[in-house]
Amino acid sequence: MALPHPLRFLAGGAWLSLAVYMLFLLGAARMATFAGLSAAVMAVSWRVAGWPRFAWPNPDWRWLAAAPYGVLYLVHALAPEIQPDGYTYHLGLVEEWLREGGFTGRVGFYETLPQGLEMLFAFAYAFGQGSAAKLVHLAFLAATVPLLAATARRLETSGWAAAILFAASPVAGITGTSAYNDVALASAGLACFHALLAWRQEEDRRWLALAGLFAGFCYAIKLTGIILAPAVCLWLTLRRRWAMLPAFAAPAVLMAAPYLIRNAAAAQNPVAPLFNRYFPNPHFHVSVEEELTRQLRTHRVAWREVPWEAAVFGQALPGLTGPVFLLAPVGLLALRRRAGRAVWLAAAIAIVPWLLNSGTRFLLPALPFLALAMTLAIPRRLLTAVVVVHAVLGWPQVMELYTKPHSWRLRGFPWQAALRVEPQEDYLRRVLPEYEAARILNHRVGPGERVLDLVGAPLAYTRAVPLSPWQHVSAGRAADAMEIASHPDSRLLYVAHASWTSPPLRGLRIAQTAGGAENWSIQEIHLFNGDEKLFPRRDWKLWARPNIWESHLALDRNPVTRWSAWQARDPGMYFEVEFPGPQPLTRIELLCLRTEAEAHIRLVGRGNDGSWRALPAIPLRKAAVQLNYRAWAARAVRREGFGYILTRDDNEGYGLVGRDLVHNPRDWGVEALENSGKLHLFRVQ
Repeated sequence: MALPHPLRFLAGGAWLSLAVYMLFLLGAARMATFAGLSAAVMAVSWRVAGWPRFAWPNPDWRWLAAAPYGVLYLVHALAPEIQPDGYTYHLGLVEEWLREGGFTGRVGFYETLPQGLEMLFAFAYAFGQGSAAKLVHLAFLAATVPLLAATARRLETSGWAAAILFAASPVAGITGTSAYNDVALASAGLACFHALLAWRQEEDRRWLALAGLFAGFCYAIKLTGIILAPAVCLWLTLRRRWAMLPAFAAPAVLMAAPYLIRNAAAAQNPVAPLFNRYFPNPHFHVSVEEELTRQLRTHRVAWREVPWEAAVFGQALPGLTGPVFLLAPVGLLALRRRAGRAVWLAAAIAIVPWLLNSGTRFLLPALPFLALAMTLAIPRRLLTAVVVVHAVLGWPQVMELYTKPHSWRLRGFPWQAALRVEPQEDYLRRVLPEYEAARILNHRVGPGERVLDLVGAPLAYTRAVPLSPWQHVSAGRAADAMEIASHPDSRLLYVAHASWTSPPLRGLRIAQTAGGAENWSIQEIHLFNGDEKLFPRRDWKLWARPNIWESHLALDRNPVTRWSAWQARDPGMYFEVEFPGPQPLTRIELLCLRTEAEAHIRLVGRGNDGSWRALPAIPLRKAAVQLNYRAWAARAVRREGFGYILTRDDNEGYGLVGRDLVHNPRDWGVEALENSGKLHLFRVQ
């Protein structure tokens, strides 16, 4: 069983990723530990196999023609990270975890994603910062080239053509030179296909175990990679090769299980940050997850325009594959051959995640198989012309002739930044407007301090801890309170009330009686015995369905915080207060948003005998007296653990909150620390 060098690289990367993950779990992730691990691995390798021998490939003009791309990619990989996901969570979390020596224990959207490639980024980052991490991803792109060639040889087609079609694709270029993970996912998926192909040809179970390792590594690299292992298991089952399932599944589970187990323990959801409706937990709001997934799977253009956007224009669906991939349907001719059917089956599996996320980079796992299908179908003499045209059209200066102005692609040749002739800070301030937020935070906020981030600061370039509302539930609650307090509508909040005469109650339930698409929430509950207001006591028990974890917000005496279902209404929802003994109770007032004014709810009281009986219905709401709620919102921000607020002053989204902060800092109880243009930093006093 002779492994091609790219497969050795990928298998070694998978095992190293798992080892680094364990070091982070143990709180022992630092440069010295990584250096010791490297020395031990090299010593064992030398003892087992001796020093590696390198053989230069035979000169070939087709490979030499691709050399300019190698230089272009190397320069961009060496330059500081300027791509959004790279400077936020891919490197931002790595920087924070290395600073702490292990995982922080914080649960958020990015923190619960599989971090298989980030473990390799961390290994490199400890020695060479962001550029070293980017070079790790470039290494996966480089490994995919010979791996595609080796796979094509097993399929008896042109390897060099498929390799250049993939590597010269603009979306592969910009993703593979950034601290992203899509090219690595494509490389691991292709490695799994290669191992399965070798197993079919040689009937050696070791190939099947290697395929399982790569399938599990796909999930460790990216959440969307979870589709591969079940698909292969289904394929083996349909072929009645049940005896082969353990050989494949065991290494796949070994690679994927650490992330599933950690999420189950930390977030009460093994597949966090998704499927929170099925795994209720206090760390994620269902409505935020559903809105995010809706946005991701929404194509911003009509379906008939998708091929042109994905292949040529690259703006509405960020990134482009290159115009030559408009010929991908020609690859369907390969279905006449057994190899072609295998390639198209792999492409069909790999393309499924793209249907759930419209970004062109989510096509990358399917791109190697589309390239192989095209090489199987296009005559060899014509194939050379197709590859040359693709390589020319994929060059940055040529792309300016046909792509849209804001297409996501490589631009320029930043050799001065790559070699640090131009200092990193100067380069970032010149090309990355978001860097100004990091500069302000580094100037005014201490390391490790939490910042309510309403602008999207680049985490990789600050030692503070900016948390965004949609990523972390605590930031979401704080931002929600601020939006209510800064709302200009004087009739935003309504008061609903009901009164009755009955014996003392052991419990009171507010139940939803009708469904609907809107969320159901309660700002504040006020209970009375006659004219006497009852204040919440520690021995009161609060129950809610769903979202029991935030039930206390409905009785915290803060009008801008709220208990909310954070999902569409349904008749089974309720909020309940249980008293330790019979409680004289004659009236209730509910403070709620105007959107709740027509909510279909009913009141039910539980008597001393434990039976439930209906109480008078709540009449139509009336507008609450308009108050200045800004100080209340500031208290909510402090309670969530934020000492600073970073925001913009404009007319969109949280910019409206920022504008109110700028004009009314004393009402909010905040201190303006620094501003740069429309960017403002406040300290919560």
